[in-house]
Amino acid sequence: MKRRQFLTGLAAAPLTPGWARAQARPPGGRPRAIGGAKQLFVDDLLTASRREVELVMNPPRKTGERSLVAEHPWEDFYAGGWNTILEDQGAYRMWYEASTTEAGRHLQMLALATSRDGVHWEKGKLGVVEFRGSKDNNLVLTDTVGTVFRDPKSADGNPLKFAARKKTGLWIFTSPDGVRWQPLRDGPVLSKGHFDTQNQVFWDDRLGKYVGYVRRWGPLRKVGRSETADLLSWPEPEIVFSYDDKDPVESDHYNACVIKYPFAPDVYFMFPSAYYHFPGKKNDGPLDIQLATSRDGIRWDRRFREPYVRLGLDGSFDCGSIYMTVGMLRQGPEVWMYYTGYDFTHGAYDLSRTKHKGVVSRLIQRLDGFVSADAAYGGGELTTVPLSFDGARLELNVDTGALGSVRVELLDGDGRVLPGRSAGECDPIIVNSIARQVRWNGSPDVGSLSGRPVSLRFVMRSAKLYAFQFVR
Repeated sequence: MKRRQFLTGLAAAPLTPGWARAQARPPGGRPRAIGGAKQLFVDDLLTASRREVELVMNPPRKTGERSLVAEHPWEDFYAGGWNTILEDQGAYRMWYEASTTEAGRHLQMLALATSRDGVHWEKGKLGVVEFRGSKDNNLVLTDTVGTVFRDPKSADGNPLKFAARKKTGLWIFTSPDGVRWQPLRDGPVLSKGHFDTQNQVFWDDRLGKYVGYVRRWGPLRKVGRSETADLLSWPEPEIVFSYDDKDPVESDHYNACVIKYPFAPDVYFMFPSAYYHFPGKKNDGPLDIQLATSRDGIRWDRRFREPYVRLGLDGSFDCGSIYMTVGMLRQGPEVWMYYTGYDFTHGAYDLSRTKHKGVVSRLIQRLDGFVSADAAYGGGELTTVPLSFDGARLELNVDTGALGSVRVELLDGDGRVLPGRSAGECDPIIVNSIARQVRWNGSPDVGSLSGRPVSLRFVMRSAKLYAFQFVR
């Protein structure tokens, strides 16, 4: 008996990996038009062939910093968990979950912290929400959690929105400043489904629509997706991500944490918490963070099943369960992300005795470095599908170490090596750089090939290739 057959049959379409269904080359044999956009090797979309080259997931570096901790009365159960981080006019803001216990009841609230450097965070006194008779706190909403997002349409004139979980379903709140919030409508915009997760909404500039990810059920946690041009009108979400037969029977995935990558036009990342349920225990077990990739936010590639962010060592602040924060910050050659760690598993707490838990900590990822095409020490090759680009120079995000190298060969639409652009004529690239220029016999100019069908053949040795881009 296959996994979970005794539970339910899985819909094949939404669970088919995106790389198996995406069309790398448009119909009719036309080259794939990439213009001057950055291209990431997160899947096989761009690859026509590869030999001794494998796609490898590259986990981020944990800083171990205690960026934000539970310390105030309104955080006397925990802080963090379901958070959002955004850059705003040279500063950073983190809307995070503040959780307290009132007469044995679990109360979840939205709080705001700010930072100038992304490392040190402050919780100001905002004077907005009354808590135990005082407004001297950093709370901005009570009895709700969710995800903050920028709304470029701003039909109501407010730039910020909040996808909020309420007892009646998914609500949308609106704000001029991220501090003062009010419902966009007096009622939920979506009520059919299960919303006990970090529900999220964002504006997808590729589609020109709002996209939402919520929790679905059947019989365990799954991810549902919906899209709309009107924030107040949403179709029923369809399941786009779920456990499958490769996963342990006692597992599912919590909190989609989908991010449309800001630095490439067609890359989406999902950072779900993989939840293993202890057999025989009610809703308890460890969670760590995995990585899935997509080109459209619908079909997801789960080829990497190992943790993207691992649980910490036993006894550390993140040894029990961890959750990714929605959002990314660009810092030079790095992408900063944040996650919340707890030293207890999902259900191993006591509302009367578990106090001041949760640590939000910073992660550091190389720019574009989530997945790379790696060649072993013995060497390998990767050839792309035919492409049509717009630019004059080719740049690579690449790491060869001291004894590795990369050379690039350009092929015409029929697969023939273009004159002057062979691998032998390419100046060897031996570097660790996020934007190393490719040169042939000392010249980087490829402007004459702009708009023509061209394939790239990467001849590599002991190297990690993350991305490439044609630039002016």
